[in-house]
Amino acid sequence: MIHEWKNGFPWATFGRRETTEEFFSKWESQVSIASEWRSKNSFSLIIPVTASINPVLFSRCLNALELQSYPHWKAYIIDGTGNPSLQKAVEKREDSRFVYVPFREGADALPSFAELPLNWVGVVEPEAVLSPVALFRFALEMGKELEKDVFFSHEVVLKESVNEVEGFFSKSQPSLFNLLHFNSVGKFWLVRASLLKNIRLSYQSREAEHRFLLEGSAKGWKFHLLPEFLYYGRKSPELEASPDLIPVIKKVAVRAFEKADVSVIDSAMGSRVQVFPHLKKATRITAVICFRDRIDITIKCLRSLESVRNTGNLNVVLVDNESSTESVREIEAFLSTSSLPVRLVHYPGAFNFGRMHNHVIREYCDGDLVLCLNNDVFLSPDVDLEKWASWAIQPWVGTVGILLRYPDGRAQHCGIRGEFGDGARLARVGHFASEDFLTTLNREVFANTFAACLFRKATFQKLGGLREQELINGFGDIAFSFQSLEAGLHHLFLGQFEGTHMESVSRGLEYEYWEECTIEREFPGILQKMLREDLAWNRVPGRRPTVTDAFLDYFRFQFREKAPWLQPVKPAIKKLLRDIQLQRDNRVTT
Repeated sequence: MIHEWKNGFPWATFGRRETTEEFFSKWESQVSIASEWRSKNSFSLIIPVTASINPVLFSRCLNALELQSYPHWKAYIIDGTGNPSLQKAVEKREDSRFVYVPFREGADALPSFAELPLNWVGVVEPEAVLSPVALFRFALEMGKELEKDVFFSHEVVLKESVNEVEGFFSKSQPSLFNLLHFNSVGKFWLVRASLLKNIRLSYQSREAEHRFLLEGSAKGWKFHLLPEFLYYGRKSPELEASPDLIPVIKKVAVRAFEKADVSVIDSAMGSRVQVFPHLKKATRITAVICFRDRIDITIKCLRSLESVRNTGNLNVVLVDNESSTESVREIEAFLSTSSLPVRLVHYPGAFNFGRMHNHVIREYCDGDLVLCLNNDVFLSPDVDLEKWASWAIQPWVGTVGILLRYPDGRAQHCGIRGEFGDGARLARVGHFASEDFLTTLNREVFANTFAACLFRKATFQKLGGLREQELINGFGDIAFSFQSLEAGLHHLFLGQFEGTHMESVSRGLEYEYWEECTIEREFPGILQKMLREDLAWNRVPGRRPTVTDAFLDYFRFQFREKAPWLQPVKPAIKKLLRDIQLQRDNRVTT
């Protein structure tokens, strides 16, 4: 059977690919190690088969199970085809671990599985493939995480009918927020059989699976992600909302928040669930907007803020940092007509984002929540401040961000992501700017940009505010977010709320290398989680060098070494490029 995988099946996904010989050498070692374990972990794998099954792919599914380096499992073939040849094909394997089960008409669950002697249950799609080391890796992890109830892994999506990779779906540790808005577990997962006595294990659809996992989370199940690619499926992640799930989501939301609005909306990326807890009292919000000249942009930012929904409890602190007299007069004239209560504060000295916000939030913000808003961000009228605040006011939440786009419509910020830094030898941190099914998805993230971010003033004070010395104008929001994570808080991203961000128009672009060094040095554990446990589609950590890359790196080096005369004019060239970009952005926005 091993010959079937000698055509380069992608068991090793990232980095240098293992040869078939290397892989099966490790597999044989695992077989030997597993035979010596006194582990009680054993697996019941449900494989539901329908009439549309591809027999070749189904055979490969079973072959991969027979190759498992961990031997303690049984696979239950649930026959929904009505084809007698399927039973013969299963019996022909002469492997007692494959059990044929005829499907009862109208049945959608197998409650009797809770009574089986094997103590973990999971569902394998009939055209999917488990890595031959998958059950070994799960059993190994279960020995470390004894208190967990559900285990799952990352997925590889294969092209239809061939063993070529279409994409990688990496997942994050589940949370109440994620499970309310989408099924973050996906395939493949294993749950304790003892927990299924009072819950019907459905396997016919993603909606049924989501309902099953929601009910489990409501009962306090503890989930654990094994951040390895162990499951190879034929279906892309399905994160669209189903109206059938609304009653279950409402039930879970009421348990968590007493009252909550739950609805399904349509977006360009498919239908999405929206959950917003009810505010128990009026929540006061203070928006902080800093500016230096560029009054046209600042006025546009304020007008956008006036246009959003539910601004009744909003006041604004507008911070002038050494603008010209003409600019100040112009902004004062605008404020006299503004529908919002705005206080103009003058802050002298060098532009220091951290210091200005620390001072203003401490001295002038009297609200429960602080809205940090760059003057080059223009919020969409669809933004609802009350709903945004309903998540930010939760005591377990650190920050809540929204989707930001460039003026031309491209995604600019969908949370913060980590990646390997190649030649910089840094774990890099930057904006997650996907253009896929994750773009508008409400989900937890590792951090949010302070270009448009809502958080509790009490949290800001407790964490000591922003780092105004070593992280003056860059990465201060990242450090604040990471400190919040260390304090046990969560960061949320609301993909249905949008704004346009003319990034760095006011201050210009800068490469903040030493600030990145500070982040990497002080938060290595969080960066490792970002690299391996962040929800993403096809985000391969680190580039794959090509011949073109090698040539470009060589010529860049030669040009720097052989053309020292270029150094004095580099600042002028960079300024020219920024001016060209600024003119382009202005044309787009007007």
